[in-house]
Amino acid sequence: MALIGMKPERCPAQRCGKRHTRSTNVQNSDLRLSPLIRKVIRAVCIASPGTLTHLEGKTFRMRIVALVTQKGGSGKSTIASSLAVAAAETGERVFIIDMDPQQSLVRWFKTRNEADLPVEAIGAPKLKTALATLEKSGISLVIIDTPGTDSPATDAAMRSADLCVIPARPNAFDLWASETTRKSLKALNKPFVFLLNQCPPSQQSARIEEGAKALEAMGGLITPMITQRVDYQEAARHGLGVTELAPNGYAADEMRKLWLSLKRRLAKQKTEKASGRKAA
Repeated sequence: MALIGMKPERCPAQRCGKRHTRSTNVQNSDLRLSPLIRKVIRAVCIASPGTLTHLEGKTFRMRIVALVTQKGGSGKSTIASSLAVAAAETGERVFIIDMDPQQSLVRWFKTRNEADLPVEAIGAPKLKTALATLEKSGISLVIIDTPGTDSPATDAAMRSADLCVIPARPNAFDLWASETTRKSLKALNKPFVFLLNQCPPSQQSARIEEGAKALEAMGGLITPMITQRVDYQEAARHGLGVTELAPNGYAADEMRKLWLSLKRRLAKQKTEKASGRKAA
């Protein structure tokens, strides 16, 4: 069964000579994001050639993870970049949306100089349309980076996400900001988890334990806790993820485990949601 308003088009990715479907209806609002669509097709083809040709007639469910906290310096962008790479290495077709005015991930993408993990700066008014376009294009995972403030962009990301991750460093200021973010998410009835980030070395374990207990009291704490390591900063500086910079390092192991934890949480939510529909 052919998709409505679609026709075969040569893929722009140099490593893929296949033809894929693309909307030709000039009235379709998706076409306003044509540069975005080109990046999506390129990313999907490189990650999994021929993927788009198998989407016809099938139900596809894209997952959206947003990193949110109303506090700057918590490491959202650093986590987002390495998490995206770790997920892509397991076969996910990943797209990163940068909603932070600082556009750290856009700069990371330019430094990376590869089209395998596209990044787009998108504001709150266009987020809904962009996500609809990405889902039609075969992207399986969207990771959204947000400003460290209470803003329309943060609110839009929270509302759109299947799961919100609240990174927090083990200090009083981050923990206070986490409580504010938690209240916002509870008001929206959105699933969320806390992530303890930039944890100091093990000799300061009492400080980490105190932070973990505070976050557990407010809601779910995802594992593993992310330790403060040079690899994270070096990977970001070179446009890489930690699993690319040092595949056998401790940071790489943390990020792979983090993606697996988030993937399990997303799958659990999907199962619970399906059970709720059946019960209703």
